[in-house]
Amino acid sequence: TYKNWRNYGNQVLRNTIGSATAQIGYAGISYNSERNMTIAGNEISYVNDSLTRLGNGNYAAPHAYGIVQFSGSQTTQPGTIQDSVGNVTNIMINGNRIRNVFAISGDAYGVAFQQAATIYSQTGNQPVSSVLPIVTNNVVANNMIFDLRSKAGSIYPLVYTTASTKYSTDRDSIFNNSIATVGAALNVKIWNAQHAFIWDNVIQNLAQKGSYTNYSLQLPRPYSSALSSDYNLFDLRQPTGTATTTFAVIQEYDKRASS
Repeated sequence: TYKNWRNYGNQVLRNTIGSATAQIGYAGISYNSERNMTIAGNEISYVNDSLTRLGNGNYAAPHAYGIVQFSGSQTTQPGTIQDSVGNVTNIMINGNRIRNVFAISGDAYGVAFQQAATIYSQTGNQPVSSVLPIVTNNVVANNMIFDLRSKAGSIYPLVYTTASTKYSTDRDSIFNNSIATVGAALNVKIWNAQHAFIWDNVIQNLAQKGSYTNYSLQLPRPYSSALSSDYNLFDLRQPTGTATTTFAVIQEYDKRASS
């Protein structure tokens, strides 16, 4: 019988992680397989993916994160960080300040949820399986995210996504955050979700070059009943040259009977 095992009720509170003189590689906080976890009041800065050591002694990392739910599918080289591959529910990311996240070869992220989509099953007369949670209820609120930089990749302040369309999250929310970037590819990315709740945020993108999108959403049809976005303030600058600014790109999918 396959079962879902998650840590329960862990707290990461009021820490200072990283500084100009003691920079860190890969991520300020990385976690997975958690339920009812609180990450709050932390100062996270100077994350630099070039400081991440591989098993062969070289330094490299695919991306740089402020706070990340690690996805094992990202591991592309022997010796990189190995975490479990699972799902998280009822995570509260509240009141953190995330800044100076720098990626050399990959992308720079502020907060990223990267849910797995694997459903383990056994066939036979009495088939059993591990059922992914239908309601994930993960919250990002009251955070400051700014000064994310990437030399060769892109910038993503807030990301909610799953590994494939097999699994849709639900009741996740984003509210009361302050986001300031220069040239983010997507300000808010929510993919494979049954609802999107985005309220009371301040979002600034001082675009210098390259096209970008404010909201990138994948929601069940009809999407209008699945999207709630209000009382947000935007400062979305037009890129130079022929690049364009798109306020929202929404892809609809047929809602599955179960997740």
